[in-house]
Amino acid sequence: MFSVAIELGAVGTLRHYRPLPVSPDLRGYAGEQSQIRAAVGTEGVSITGLSARYCPTGRDIYLEKVLKLETPSWPRSVIGKVVDPVLVDLHTIGMDQLDDAFEKSVRTGRAVSFRDLETNIITAAEDAARRRLLSEWTYPGKHPDFRNLTLDDFAERMAGEGGADLIANTLAAIVDLIRHETKLLIAYLRRCRRGRFGLGYFTPSSNWMAEARAALTRLQTGVTLDNKRYPARVFGVRNGVCPDFLYAVTLVGDLKTGPYEQFHEGVAIGYAIFAEFALARRINTAFILSIDLDLTAGKLRSHRIYRIRADDQQRQRWITQRDSALTILRSGSVPPHPSDLQRCSRCPYSHHCWEGGYPGTTPLLPAPHSPAASTAGLP
Repeated sequence: MFSVAIELGAVGTLRHYRPLPVSPDLRGYAGEQSQIRAAVGTEGVSITGLSARYCPTGRDIYLEKVLKLETPSWPRSVIGKVVDPVLVDLHTIGMDQLDDAFEKSVRTGRAVSFRDLETNIITAAEDAARRRLLSEWTYPGKHPDFRNLTLDDFAERMAGEGGADLIANTLAAIVDLIRHETKLLIAYLRRCRRGRFGLGYFTPSSNWMAEARAALTRLQTGVTLDNKRYPARVFGVRNGVCPDFLYAVTLVGDLKTGPYEQFHEGVAIGYAIFAEFALARRINTAFILSIDLDLTAGKLRSHRIYRIRADDQQRQRWITQRDSALTILRSGSVPPHPSDLQRCSRCPYSHHCWEGGYPGTTPLLPAPHSPAASTAGLP
């Protein structure tokens, strides 16, 4: 995740650390006066699950969390589960190679060879990515028809005779992502050595290595925030609150694959609120690293970091989403079909709601009688 460390730690990005006035009772660490804490005994949902809603009525939340329906797909079951560890591996490998190159430069008095450094990082990271995808992947759910499948078998289920091409294009796109991230790192290091980065903070002396390394090593991954002292249930969320990255213990963010969705902001805000609770400090800014792979061309389609300011409005919106989700889960009945079908075509549960998965056809899983329920597809 070099791109994240560079974006969050480089000079010229100080806007991420600006003070932000937030109501005291909307801070994650607020005590008895908190507006955010959930009712005692509330059953939790993941932070992503609270915000990642396609359906206006919340059917997708109910189908997943209550009826335990799974929606196996290549983007959700493979891409979404492989890209994060691949980037963590890349960061670990890159820092090891960078340290070796820096130490060699100090020992020999010779300049760092950026070409060799780039080649070494990419070679090792590509090998690690192949292992992650081709050897170590397992189906992440409990669906009996999928949980024991190999990657080849799962690809065949998803793409038929095109399964082998799907795997090959997925690996090619991941390799393209690795090379993109590594080139960002090398370009950053070159700027540091020239002393032309940001406000000229980095000087042409040997100190540039220390400064560059400090900016990159402040990134933390795989940090679980909740524990017995800071239980997830306090906010009505499920155990295992683990944002994809923390930076300098003041910035928090998550990785999302596929096209960027507006609800990703809610995920980032949820992590910011809980990080305030667990770390007892103000978290004013959250981030989404959005990565979209083109599996037809085997290329990286888009790579962008979104910054979300955790202001009062965003926090209030998250509380509303959280309370709505918990109400849906406690309702005991499947929410009605939506009257607005605009988002149905992108919802992973559309085939559980509409015959053939086509919005507006005959509704499946009959909805409860409600004036808000859609009559689309009914006689």
